[in-house]
Amino acid sequence: SMKEDVASAGCFNLADCQGSSEHLQTTANTTDNDCSQGSQPEPEPEMEKPVVDSDPAAEAEAAEGENAIDDPLSDQLRLLSLTEEGASPPESSEPASALAEDRPIDVREQRRALRQSKRHGGDNPPASTEVGYVYDKRMLDHKTGKGHPEVPSRISSIHAACRPLLGQCTSIDAVRASEEDLLLGHTPEHLAEVWRCCEGIKGKAVHHFDEDTMASAGTLEAALLAAGSTINMSMRVAMGELGCGLAVVRPPGHHACPCTAMGFCVFNNVALAALKVADTLGQRVCIVDWDVHHGNGTVDIMKHLGREDILYLSIHYWQHGDFYPGTGTPSSTGLDGSEVNVAWNQPGMGDPEYMAAFSSVVSPLLQEFEPDLILVSAGFDAARGDPLGGMDVTAVGYAAMTHQLLGINPKVVICLEGGYNLQSIAQCAKAVLQVLLDQDQDQDPLATLTLTLTLT
Repeated sequence: SMKEDVASAGCFNLADCQGSSEHLQTTANTTDNDCSQGSQPEPEPEMEKPVVDSDPAAEAEAAEGENAIDDPLSDQLRLLSLTEEGASPPESSEPASALAEDRPIDVREQRRALRQSKRHGGDNPPASTEVGYVYDKRMLDHKTGKGHPEVPSRISSIHAACRPLLGQCTSIDAVRASEEDLLLGHTPEHLAEVWRCCEGIKGKAVHHFDEDTMASAGTLEAALLAAGSTINMSMRVAMGELGCGLAVVRPPGHHACPCTAMGFCVFNNVALAALKVADTLGQRVCIVDWDVHHGNGTVDIMKHLGREDILYLSIHYWQHGDFYPGTGTPSSTGLDGSEVNVAWNQPGMGDPEYMAAFSSVVSPLLQEFEPDLILVSAGFDAARGDPLGGMDVTAVGYAAMTHQLLGINPKVVICLEGGYNLQSIAQCAKAVLQVLLDQDQDQDPLATLTLTLTLT
């Protein structure tokens, strides 16, 4: 059953993974709910980092023909285009149509195709293919104090990088979350505390919810807009008014718990959106969290409410519990298998490791769960160069993960969480938006990424 599969995969331990997907290991679910850590694999030589070739002649050559650019980035793209099963293409020279005739009928695949047909055709009108985009400069008014990494320029740098693509997007007005929507996942006491603290701030003063989480005079407005805009975007995609979307919002949300702000987060934007869609529309929702930190607040909200119908999948740095917030162990499976964690114990994990996790864990579980909507807690703090994350994911890696999600269900909402290197988050968010825009094209968006992105 799906619940048994998810519970088992909750102990999928990629924590000691180093190098390529050949090092993926699983651990059995033991009676003391503890995952055994396998022996450390021999490290492989570090593969060459993907480099974006911006040479105009090379770009023109690639645009005119179907041959891949012969450079390290093309090799990396071929690696990132692994099938979900990790299988190599068939060696037979027979046409694909002839090979298909000999394949056994996959009942689960037929069921998934039927669900896709019902979403985008059949008796229902076709879903929109518009790509929604939300950003509001009022969220810049949330101030965190000198030296804090969660700065207003995080979202303004993303917005500037995405500006050349915005003519292809549908701009969505930012809206405030209602008290009713906030109470879907937070307690009345938490709301009262946030209102009390924020409304009492004058001038440039900063209030500390905790040692990491600050509030200023503009925080309440920004937090309401971040939560409300994520909810609104998610509802519009779920109802078919939009095809997919990108929410460039702050403050982030996935550490915010039912009754407290923490980890730079005030309200849990993605958790509230998932609850709104599930409760209002009765749809199946999956949250994919690729922020380098585990989304403890999202998990706490679902446990607090006893929710088993929203699947939470996280890929994060764990370091045997020493990396903030210390939660998200591989053996933690949530309520009835509704939580699955891919927890790294070592820094430096990059595109190959993340794509191996997607191909071996995330994509198969999503295909089995068959969500009506996929929400992404999109922290870009696992990106190369981030001062807090210590990981090595590139813009191409984030694009590849987005591409895999769209192949499972095109109804995807990407919501900004962390990410503290301004250049990295701008590049990565732009790459993700480009893939959202290119999903209806005949060509693989990864194969043309270097031609459609200007990464600066």
